[in-house]
Amino acid sequence: MGCMIALPEYIFLILLWIATLLSIFVIFKRRSLTTFIKESPTLTFIFGFTAILGLNQVIGFTWWTLLITHALPTVPLTGNTIVVVNILSISIQAYYDTFTIVLLLQRIAVLSDPTRTWRTLNQFLYITGLMVPTLLLIYFLVIYLPLLSAESNPLPEGCCALICSKPLTIRRTIMNARVTLSLTNVLLGTVFIILFLIRKKPLNTNTTKINQLTRFLFFGRLILEVIPLAVDSAFIMVTGITIGYYIGAFGAIGCSIEEFLFIFVYYFVFKPKKHVVPRLTRESDTKAG
Repeated sequence: MGCMIALPEYIFLILLWIATLLSIFVIFKRRSLTTFIKESPTLTFIFGFTAILGLNQVIGFTWWTLLITHALPTVPLTGNTIVVVNILSISIQAYYDTFTIVLLLQRIAVLSDPTRTWRTLNQFLYITGLMVPTLLLIYFLVIYLPLLSAESNPLPEGCCALICSKPLTIRRTIMNARVTLSLTNVLLGTVFIILFLIRKKPLNTNTTKINQLTRFLFFGRLILEVIPLAVDSAFIMVTGITIGYYIGAFGAIGCSIEEFLFIFVYYFVFKPKKHVVPRLTRESDTKAG
């Protein structure tokens, strides 16, 4: 990927993640965090990991920008640092992806039997949702840290993304895990959409809103991540070169836009309605007086 292509994209991503963090701040400025945790622990996890990921991404894309503009020297220390930051970024993304899977499984369970509380299932999903990405994080650090050296720069000449770094050219495990989580989200999302369409019984207002948010999550992931990934895979099979070589970090852009829009859609779906007090007419005012 050409660094001149990457530079404006990274600047855009920095601004997008800052906007995402500000959106989260606005939401919790208007809504009690304690109430939010009590009413929707799953969304609490998703929002929490989105905020952590946002901070990491701002640091990571800023670091890349400084490297590309030569504000930071391209030496082993700076190269190793950005590789570790990016590995942590994908690991945090795994927490987000896992809890969107948890959300989809919960919605599928509710649609299949709305009368049950599913408390045991929820507890199992929360434990699993924390344990799986934690194990992935440990595994990624174990396999990738030994590939870094204090004597050599992991970024070849002209490399401006994690995908072309030396550790990723040796082992693509972390990218394969990322793809697997995205595909799992889409497969479960398909099941959710089918159940949602065939179910005719009305649901309460809060459940309806969460279902709206979940539908957006499915279509956002499908359009912004999985379809571009499928097109890129087909392009690689034909040409042997990724589309990213020509258009830059389309994967990072797709993921970032999807997560920003998820927060944005949540704000409008769950935005409290204003109660408008009807204004009295002059005749009514006279009678009341």
